[in-house]
Amino acid sequence: MVTSRLLMCLPAIILTIFARPAILTYTLYDIASDRVCTPMGRRGIVVTLTGPLLVKESGRLLGNWTGDHNFSCRWEVEARGRGVGVVAVIQRLRLREQEDCIDHVRFQEYGTSDSTEHICGSMLFGDPTNRDLNFPSPTIPPLLSTTPPTTPPSSGPSHFMNITKWRVLASRGAAIDPEGELKTYIYVANRAFEGDDTLQMVVAYTSFLECDGSSVPSSLFHCGYGLCISRLLVNDGVINCPFGNCLDEGSCEQAKQLHLTVFPDGGATGGGGVAARIDDQAPPQTTPMARPQSQGSMSTGNQDTFSVQLADLREQFADISQKNTAILKEVAVVVNKMADASLMQAEAERRSAENEKERNELLRELIAMAKKTHCK
Repeated sequence: MVTSRLLMCLPAIILTIFARPAILTYTLYDIASDRVCTPMGRRGIVVTLTGPLLVKESGRLLGNWTGDHNFSCRWEVEARGRGVGVVAVIQRLRLREQEDCIDHVRFQEYGTSDSTEHICGSMLFGDPTNRDLNFPSPTIPPLLSTTPPTTPPSSGPSHFMNITKWRVLASRGAAIDPEGELKTYIYVANRAFEGDDTLQMVVAYTSFLECDGSSVPSSLFHCGYGLCISRLLVNDGVINCPFGNCLDEGSCEQAKQLHLTVFPDGGATGGGGVAARIDDQAPPQTTPMARPQSQGSMSTGNQDTFSVQLADLREQFADISQKNTAILKEVAVVVNKMADASLMQAEAERRSAENEKERNELLRELIAMAKKTHCK
């Protein structure tokens, strides 16, 4: 009876444990990580609908570039789940250029023999900027309106043509791979930095589903052309939509004014309670993305109170996570015990059947001996 009740409760327990998180976490990789730009970094980095990634150059590899040799690196991001694709959007970029690119970043989608164009210069949110990271003109319209088309690009006669259709739609600093296996390449030339030369790069990787943009589930957000991301990524301080209009953060100008980007000199700024989990040689840690200040912002005293409350909430969240882990272990123990009990019951039934068979054979032998004795 207890076992049957436990089995009835298991779905509810598991749903409670794996309920959608209130605080979304980006896993942050430095290109110096052993998962990215080292001989060991050939493994795919996994991204999910609610588990986005950030890859950045923090200066550990290329901060003081002497130009003694060329530097090149490749990493692959793989989407987890059936029918899930990968979107890459350059959040911030400064790579050297003259008439052509000196250094560059490029993307390559699954199954293609070529890659996207070489990307260099200065960029925010997938869109080109000047060296001061200002857009050329705030009046330049985005690639996609605030009421984008609702259906994916029509299918071409070949896989390559399907990829090309997505390439045309993405902004210059973004890539879309519907197959969910996107490669990224970075190249730095054998030329030392001069003057104010610097190298900055932050790329966000997001999983997406193709959807009907005219009827979007409440758990998803429509970026345009039938490309949907998790609604938890909206207004979180990172641009996830790849079409150049920063729709998931309102607009690119609004995002820039609110500093909704991840800066290479430390943590990140932006709202929405997002955290970045560092995945590197050091143990993972959670770094909050602080909400940007604007006119009419909180006073210092209120900020301190808010910080204390936020710290308390983080501690409570960590405590709940630990409890959920403990409950999950208990459920696993119970399930294992139930499985062991089922095996023991099956073994007992098998032995009982064998004993019954042996008993019947002995009984037949006794009857036969009794008949022989009676006859004599």
